[in-house]
Amino acid sequence: MNGKAGGQRSKLWIRARFQDHLSRIADFLQRNAGKVLFVTILILATLSIAVKCAHSRNKVEQLWIQGKYIT
Repeated sequence: MNGKAGGQRSKLWIRARFQDHLSRIADFLQRNAGKVLFVTILILATLSIAVKCAHSRNKVEQLWIQGKYIT
């Protein structure tokens, strides 16, 4: 086995496909680093504003039962 990976062919095929997919993602990220960074910051800002504006529908005071123990 000089220079060849050993193991079951299906596992080798899956690993090769996975590595190829990760390589393509890495190439895309390197080519478009500025765009990816801008979109990521935009998404994080949008989500942080959404979390800040979200209101909780349940109140802790309404969930608490005074003087009763749950067994």
